[in-house]
Amino acid sequence: MSCNAGSAALGFLVALTFGSCGAFIEYTEDLRTSTDRTSLVRYTAQAGGVVGMIVSLPLDLVAMPVTFPVYLYQESSSEESVDLSDSLLFPTFALRGVGSLLALPVDLLELAFYRAWIPPDTPTAEEQEGIEMQLDDETLPRYPVEPIYPAKKAG
Repeated sequence: MSCNAGSAALGFLVALTFGSCGAFIEYTEDLRTSTDRTSLVRYTAQAGGVVGMIVSLPLDLVAMPVTFPVYLYQESSSEESVDLSDSLLFPTFALRGVGSLLALPVDLLELAFYRAWIPPDTPTAEEQEGIEMQLDDETLPRYPVEPIYPAKKAG
């Protein structure tokens, strides 16, 4: 297997792993900004994102004949959710995420050897009471209770 075929196979596997653009965007954003990850993961992802953005700048110019008509179509069909920069700079946003994946091996190593072994935070008694009250409010039914048998009268 050549290097190009291996890279294509790895890219295909990564695409299958995420399954949707939303999961990909959320994961790469977490790599860059999440405080649950160490500085090594965050800085590697941020550096990869910067490299991806720099590489994509010429692609933005090359893709302009495609992205601008897409923007015009989006604007004609829906005025409130269209942003010019999102449409025209799509290659930049996409390659920023791809560049952030440079931190993927570091993140996997950190998960295997560090984060997986940290116990979860134990809530205090007040926090536990609040959690239980919230669960009760969400799950228990709210309706008036009528007694089946009337109370016995004294006397």
